[in-house]
Amino acid sequence: MDPFAFIPVDRRPQVLSAAALVSLACMLTLYYIGPANLAKALEASTSQDEVNKITASFGNHGRGLALLNLAIDYVFIPAYVSGLGLACLAFLNHDVSGIFRSVGIFAAMLAYVAGAADVIENTSLVLTLLWRFDALIMSLARIATVIKLMGLAVGFVFILAATARIALNLQPSR
Repeated sequence: MDPFAFIPVDRRPQVLSAAALVSLACMLTLYYIGPANLAKALEASTSQDEVNKITASFGNHGRGLALLNLAIDYVFIPAYVSGLGLACLAFLNHDVSGIFRSVGIFAAMLAYVAGAADVIENTSLVLTLLWRFDALIMSLARIATVIKLMGLAVGFVFILAATARIALNLQPSR
């Protein structure tokens, strides 16, 4: 099963390159505009007062910068989902079979899960910034963050393992 079957195989290298460029542009933009560690700081908050202190610590336009940061992250999500998923599948073009192939497909599918979790996380944070602090919404953001990071970790570990396997010219076990 190919989780990116909607992208023609002959167009995947271009889509992967575009996803990597958009991801890089988003990361650089997020780094430039800040605030650094926004999600982490907001998710650690336990009250509206703490949320207000966090946004105030980012300067006069702290809440606006935080919302802009999250808006850019919404653009980043489809880029990194596409990039990570297609990168996982690209390694399957090599002589890969068995469990390694299954793990690669699973890692590509998890990119979608990570992206969906990131949308939940960001939406929870936007609600907190625009509405008010709510412990349940913040708990949802924290859970979504863990799911997102786990999904991304599986994808990156697969890519590292596949890269090492190719670099070392390891043959598949049959």
